[in-house]
Amino acid sequence: MNVTEEIDRATVLCQELEDIIVKRQQFPNGYREQLLSAHWSLIFDYDKSILCLLRAKYYGGAFALQRPLVEALVRDT
Repeated sequence: MNVTEEIDRATVLCQELEDIIVKRQQFPNGYREQLLSAHWSLIFDYDKSILCLLRAKYYGGAFALQRPLVEALVRDT
């Protein structure tokens, strides 16, 4: 499998995960749920940005976004 196919697979997986999260939390009713929804939205934006940069072969920029992505994931736990 080459890099382009792997990026395409990651794009599909990310979109499926985002759809699941959005369906599950359509109407957050508390502060914690709103904060969690905001973090997930941030994580999805980072992921889409990383995939876009990888598709354009800007590998340095894509890897530079790994740190904020991991930090956002760690804040959710």
